[in-house]
Amino acid sequence: MQKQAHPSPAVRTADSPAFLPFTLLCALALIFIVISACGQPPRNSTSALACGTVTSTEALSKNASETRQTMRAGACFLHAYQQCQAATLIYIDQDRLLRQDQQGTVVRTLTVEAASCRVSETLQEASSSVTSICEKVEGLRGALHLVSCGVDGTFYLILDAAIQ
Repeated sequence: MQKQAHPSPAVRTADSPAFLPFTLLCALALIFIVISACGQPPRNSTSALACGTVTSTEALSKNASETRQTMRAGACFLHAYQQCQAATLIYIDQDRLLRQDQQGTVVRTLTVEAASCRVSETLQEASSSVTSICEKVEGLRGALHLVSCGVDGTFYLILDAAIQ
């Protein structure tokens, strides 16, 4: 007669003395991860980059410091557009102001909307303001080329007239 070996009794994991501390450790780790993620902005969102304010007279200036500043502001805005990063550039068009017999300051606020990677232009004259979407922005030698932007259509914002 053969003797049958008794199998060792099966130990359920839930009955194991190490199971409870392991479960508590996992629960605490999960709670820590959730709490540390709460209240933080999503990783891909950034605050809007303020590229600066440029006046058309600065763009026409022969002052090297003003020229560098306008070119830096334009490059900042173009780079933000190319990277779909939220940014603004304010352009005070004094040439247009002079052509309109001093009717008031003409301000263009260009904004890159990061979520849609589109550029909006808000054109503010005297007491009116119009916002439109531009088809695209290109960097050209010494200027930003804005394509299909509202009432002005396609136009250039001169940043450095010396290299035009």
